[in-house]
Amino acid sequence: LVATSWAISEIVDLNESISVDVQPINNLRNVDWSPDGKYLATASQDGTTKNLEIYRKDSSGMTRVAFYDFGGAVPDVEWHPSGKFLATSGDSTTARTTVFSFENEVLSTVGWYKIASYSYAVSWSPDGKFLANIEDSGGILRVAPFDVDTKILGEAKVAGSYPGGTRGFGWHSSGK
Repeated sequence: LVATSWAISEIVDLNESISVDVQPINNLRNVDWSPDGKYLATASQDGTTKNLEIYRKDSSGMTRVAFYDFGGAVPDVEWHPSGKFLATSGDSTTARTTVFSFENEVLSTVGWYKIASYSYAVSWSPDGKFLANIEDSGGILRVAPFDVDTKILGEAKVAGSYPGGTRGFGWHSSGK
């Protein structure tokens, strides 16, 4: 279980006896566990730490194995359903939604698309064929196709606009 706040985030390990082992990690905005539960991806809201970090969970706790420094805030991160890719949202400084591959504990940029302003959230479709993000400026929802085999992120298209803004969205289990 991971809990985040603006000031501090904690990894809380609940074992069978419900004892708690807490590890503090500062400056996080969001986190996501890999589908196999072996890795934790963290997104930093302020620019004081590496903005995207990947930790491996092992018997000694959490070990950082990869990172990427955007030079600006990264509000959200989400693992692809395959566990081989991650997506991040960006603020007005980074101004992009980025896809990374993660193989053999190496993080590599696969592709990205420009956003107009602060992007609150990213989300993969359940089948992993599409990546969506929501932007603050006019509540713009963008969706881009993604080909797992070729690692190509297609052109992002506006799928909706919600005046007044929105900060969240979710895929139906059918992927639509």
